[in-house]
Amino acid sequence: MAPVPADRAGELRADDLRAGGLAAAESVEPLVFNPNNAVTGAVERLRLTDGTSVVRKVLRGDAPATVAHWAAGANPTHWNHWRREADAYDSGAVRAFEPHVRAPQLLARVSSRPGREVLFLEDVDGPSGFDLRAEHLVTAAGALGRAQGAPATAQWPGFHSASREWMWAYSCSRPPGPGGYLDARSWEHPVVVEGFGEQRHELRRRFGELLGELWWWRRVSAACPRTFCHLDFWSPNLIVDNAGPVLVDWAFCGVAAVGEDAGNLVPDVMLDHQFAPEDYDTFDRAVWRSYADGLVAAGWTHPPELARLASCATVARYAWLPAAMVANADHVGPTGYAGRDGLALVEVFTRRRSVLLSMLERLDEARALVAETGLAG
Repeated sequence: MAPVPADRAGELRADDLRAGGLAAAESVEPLVFNPNNAVTGAVERLRLTDGTSVVRKVLRGDAPATVAHWAAGANPTHWNHWRREADAYDSGAVRAFEPHVRAPQLLARVSSRPGREVLFLEDVDGPSGFDLRAEHLVTAAGALGRAQGAPATAQWPGFHSASREWMWAYSCSRPPGPGGYLDARSWEHPVVVEGFGEQRHELRRRFGELLGELWWWRRVSAACPRTFCHLDFWSPNLIVDNAGPVLVDWAFCGVAAVGEDAGNLVPDVMLDHQFAPEDYDTFDRAVWRSYADGLVAAGWTHPPELARLASCATVARYAWLPAAMVANADHVGPTGYAGRDGLALVEVFTRRRSVLLSMLERLDEARALVAETGLAG
């Protein structure tokens, strides 16, 4: 998305604050978000002249996409529907996990023109993002289990733009598609050879097969118990305040399998190098145990194997990733999330090699659970 000129951005911000009935901004602090997503125009902390602070988030449905596969969706059923988060706040869906997990309070919503919404949100104080320790994330997984194991969450009526089968629509939208696994020569790039090593052959074969199996895994997931999910549950969207975990960025929320959110947490934080690759199994076991204990504490009545199956099956969400990495093996520039400097590219490949192999082990576990549970696939 092309940046808005500074003077114009300041005018828009001032107009939004007036329309929201808030004081003027004294200072502006940009916050971390995915700049590739055309839906997000800005996320920033504003310190106001009345001594308070708020977070301003701009949602755009009318902005051109600088990255095609992150274009905003106009249809409410689209996986990247631009107004879903605003609708989630208006409908009260963001309160579905209370009292165990909450969302920031909505202070004001400004709809100044078609294709643009502005949310003014509570500025939650506490550790967040990649500053969170493993114990923070494990505790948050337990709180989420207590929320999603509750019958009231499973029966949540939803709202008109709540996502459906989000993971599958997202996965199928990612480039480079099957060709990324068919082109053997690209997997001999020096960065790929050095970073993925001999395991590049297994990664190419197994993830290529997974990409071709997505619709089978979609049927498996659909047969698992359903509930309301956040669908982007990972460190950058978590804050821990004195009362417990706070989830931000509800842009993808909707109905999905119990276990899907917990299953997303582990690979997402490991692929972005929050913890050492060799800690994958330990972290995965701790997150799962905490989440499963939360389900039991909430009175969830289904076999725990079904939630574990759905959790492990979220590896399918990343079927596209190794091929995308190979396609970008000549990348020059930042490698970290949201434009952070990150690691040297070959180190990214080296660390992710171990993570991707661990993810394939989870996929094998999910496949075994399909057979064990007799779940129709």
